Amino acid sequence: MLLALGAGRAPSLVTEIPTSQFPCERVAGLSISGRKWLAGGMRGLYIGEPNGQWKLVSDQAVRQVATNADGTWILYGNGSVDKVVVPQDRLYYDVFHGAVKRPWVSSMSSVGKGLTFGGHGGWFDRTSDKPVQESYPPAMSKQEVTCQLVLDGTRHVGTQDGLFVFAKGGEKRLGFGNGLGDTWITSMALVGSKVFVGTYTSGLYELADGVAKSVQSPSKRVRSLTQWQGNLVLGSLDGTWMLAGGEWKPLGDGETTFLTDANGQLVVGSVKSVRFFR
Repeated sequence: MLLALGAGRAPSLVTEIPTSQFPCERVAGLSISGRKWLAGGMRGLYIGEPNGQWKLVSDQAVRQVATNADGTWILYGNGSVDKVVVPQDRLYYDVFHGAVKRPWVSSMSSVGKGLTFGGHGGWFDRTSDKPVQESYPPAMSKQEVTCQLVLDGTRHVGTQDGLFVFAKGGEKRLGFGNGLGDTWITSMALVGSKVFVGTYTSGLYELADGVAKSVQSPSKRVRSLTQWQGNLVLGSLDGTWMLAGGEWKPLGDGETTFLTDANGQLVVGSVKSVRFFR
């Protein structure tokens, strides 16, 4: 099954920056505020700009970078989270230590204007106008959250042992018996009203009525998913593609390290470079 989504055109490449211009080596995430860039990777977190001066913020390896109205959130390899407000040059260390029951974080996902942080056995939500809300369902007691997606009050929680769906009517685990060819969920994305799920070795799926339906994709080793201008973007160990107009359009080869939106541009990180599309 291959879906006709989006505008049907491939985005235009604006610029490509080799990873050699970033001091963090393998870039795992990027946030841009004016002329200041925040880049995180294997060799830590830095602030600066390509071909310019970079300042070390933290020497910890960065796993993920997420930006919302409150600032830029940095997930490190040890599971701690810092918050950086770039325009103010403010850094808040280990923001959830002592603030939640289980401050160790394994993944970050956007939920409306806020973020949800997955960890061991559950998650906690953080928005600027509400206190942190924690949830540790018994069904998740032995699970590490890999990704999350919330749609109309229904929460989809990816783990290495299936996809858990929590709704007002109860909870359900989706696995092999529900159409998934692999229970290691790596990523999810919402495009319109469609929920897409990426797996570690079995490719891409669409969820419909509690069943996972396989979607033809150029790689079985999906590592990241996002939507950009109504199109599904897939990052994998083999390259990056956009599904537009029923066709997979290539955006780069090699392993995808991150996907994000920066100032209206699609940013694709890989081992070799960071590419900006419009």
